[in-house]
Amino acid sequence: PYRSGPGLLWAGDEVPVSEGGEVLRIDRLVARDEAGQRVWWVLDYKLDHAPQQQPDYLAQMARYRQAVAQLQPGEAVRSALVSGAGEVIEVG
Repeated sequence: PYRSGPGLLWAGDEVPVSEGGEVLRIDRLVARDEAGQRVWWVLDYKLDHAPQQQPDYLAQMARYRQAVAQLQPGEAVRSALVSGAGEVIEVG
């Protein structure tokens, strides 16, 4: 899963992206070098202790991944929810 450190290439908070004609704001967007490949991580913070069980959150993350994939063609896009308990849960 997502880890900060020497592989960090870029990071931004409240990053605006467009998907389906609507402007969305990604809580945290991170680009990392993972084995020589740029990988974009879409991170969203949720207070729930099991956010991966919420269909609305999963749909939201799919939209975020789609928006980033359109902006960064050919680059990997992964996503994770960060729960109120501090867990990083990869989804998608």
